[in-house]
Amino acid sequence: MHLSNAADFRPSRTKEKVPQFLETYDVQRREHYKAKSILLDKNQIIPAVTFHSKIVKPLAYRFATWAQRHHDTLISPTQLRVFDIIC
Repeated sequence: MHLSNAADFRPSRTKEKVPQFLETYDVQRREHYKAKSILLDKNQIIPAVTFHSKIVKPLAYRFATWAQRHHDTLISPTQLRVFDIIC
């Protein structure tokens, strides 16, 4: 069971505490990435952009197109069996 759904954790999720948590999390996340941010030069950026535009985007488009055409025949995760995944 995930900790956030544990019986002893539920009382700590109140309408007041959730926004406080999200604000604290956001501040920590921003500080973490601000400290870790680095400036990349052209020689580091160009290969990443090239890979994204030549490989990732076309594959994502092909998958989305295929999934839209076959969405009626796709099985739900609850219908998957281990055998189907292996074979």
